[in-house]
Amino acid sequence: MNKRKQKHQEVAEQQQKEEQMLLAEDSFDRVEPKSSDQQAEEIERLRNINRKLRRKYQEAEQEIKQLAKEQSSNKDELLDIVRT
Repeated sequence: MNKRKQKHQEVAEQQQKEEQMLLAEDSFDRVEPKSSDQQAEEIERLRNINRKLRRKYQEAEQEIKQLAKEQSSNKDELLDIVRT
């Protein structure tokens, strides 16, 4: 069980690092004024970042649901053991 927690923690830390890198790129690109073409590219780049972050959020939600299901299953198993 501890290995599983450690693995999930490592995955969460990696995801957090990736998000920080994406946000750092975004703040770096905002420094200079941009032309119309550059603004269009910026919008597309931000949309891509948004898609990536939304996908990561959905994956995290799925993982939370899976962990909740596993916890519920483990809890039920323990209750059955205690009752017998």
